[in-house]
Amino acid sequence: MSQSSTSQNQSPQADPQPAGQTRQSIVGRVFSRPAIAGTRALSLCLAAALTVLPLGLLLAQNRGRIADPTPVLIIGAVAASLAVAATAVLQVRLAPHVAAALGGSAGYIFFSMSWVGTGSTPTYLIVWFGASVLLSAVILVLIGQSKATMLAISGIVSVAAIATTALGIAPTSTPATTPTALAFTGEVTTTPNIYVLVLDGFARPDILASQLGDVDVELDPAITALESLGFVLEPQATSNYAETLVSVPSTLNATLHVTPETPLTLEERWAYAQTALRGDNATVSFLADAGYEYWHSGSGLWDNAACDASIADRCLGEGVSSFEAESAVWSITPLRNVLGQPNPDSVQDPVKLIDQILEARTNGAAEPYFVFSHMMTPHHPYRFDRDCTPIDDPSSSITDGAEAHHRALYADQVTCLGKQLEASMERLIEADPSAIVLLQSDHGSAFNVDFNQRTWPPEALDERMSIFRMTRFPEDCRSNDPRAQSVVNTLPLIHGCLTGTEPSLVDDQMFTTNYYPLVEEIDR
Repeated sequence: MSQSSTSQNQSPQADPQPAGQTRQSIVGRVFSRPAIAGTRALSLCLAAALTVLPLGLLLAQNRGRIADPTPVLIIGAVAASLAVAATAVLQVRLAPHVAAALGGSAGYIFFSMSWVGTGSTPTYLIVWFGASVLLSAVILVLIGQSKATMLAISGIVSVAAIATTALGIAPTSTPATTPTALAFTGEVTTTPNIYVLVLDGFARPDILASQLGDVDVELDPAITALESLGFVLEPQATSNYAETLVSVPSTLNATLHVTPETPLTLEERWAYAQTALRGDNATVSFLADAGYEYWHSGSGLWDNAACDASIADRCLGEGVSSFEAESAVWSITPLRNVLGQPNPDSVQDPVKLIDQILEARTNGAAEPYFVFSHMMTPHHPYRFDRDCTPIDDPSSSITDGAEAHHRALYADQVTCLGKQLEASMERLIEADPSAIVLLQSDHGSAFNVDFNQRTWPPEALDERMSIFRMTRFPEDCRSNDPRAQSVVNTLPLIHGCLTGTEPSLVDDQMFTTNYYPLVEEIDR
């Protein structure tokens, strides 16, 4: 009896052993395998590399477009440090390769979930989770086999992360092909203060009425008020380009620098645009020679138009932080709807700009001066209702504000902008009655525009190329030449006014573009 009992007591320990060893070997190999020599430090590098890889891809895919990659690099450094710390803690209980896969994958997934916030989020979550578990299982088994595999995978991921990040940082060199501007000569005989406000995406009033349909836009009262201050609405005002990147630089340099014959590479376009937008352009050069100070106001949203203190004599809106780089990062994470939204208080508008100018004048600022301001309104992200009250949710993201359902939001921005222009210009002209002021857009709206089309239909051309433009020149400075209503001729008009000569106008050509590489001249 005792022998039988002993046998029964021993058999459960002996018989299942092989199966138990098999289960233990799988678990040990994947989750609790002793550290392979030299892989503990490599696992920390792998975790950091996996975490920053999406940020490197972000920079690579937007090479040159993010003017200052520093915020992205700082966020990447902080995230990599957290991944390394988490992996080090996990290594206390797990094998290094397992800790690296868990710590690094968490960071990688966090910076890769750009689809969060879409209507299909639950489905995406299920698919993403299932795919991640399956892929992680395969990688864990492979890494757990040998030191060579650990070295190979760590090396590949690390090199990929470093390479994409390095390649994504915009070059600092100027474009290989530097466009030349008109040669302006003649003695300056009058020096009024000059204000050029670029209002991004502001379509011409007649086009607003036809394109927005039954969406109400209240712009007429503002136009009437501006006309009473000496402004003239230009009924045929047009842009020469369909996008900001080439439109505003062509205005500041009085030259059509991107053509089918000289398309410029993508990096050349961005480098040239940033150079011109920050003040290294023909307008600032001509006016500086005439004794003007250069006052610059960025939008607070777009780094490319930020103030360069080495060029500008005065940066308006100091302390206004850029939104571009931070938004680009948070838009690829689950926090896209929590962080990175534009703060209306950090974005320049006409009222804030004129307040800053009048304050500077009160404090004895030198004159004459030239003010250049690139404002995002009424371009998305939409930030105000039609009474100019900040809205709780600043519209959609940076990239999707031109969908059909955003027409009402756009109409609200236009209505608000009209009120801001009316209030700000009344104060400005009262304080500076001899001022030359140009309120002009760089292009129109895009609700009916398909940028991938080589040939645009008439309604798309009308909407995108017809722009809001009101100018305040002395009567003897105005030109009846139809070309004068094209924004590439802004500088020639200013030059002619200051020198008392007939403006040397640029031929009025128009080009459609799709942000690169397409450039097509419009046959009118």
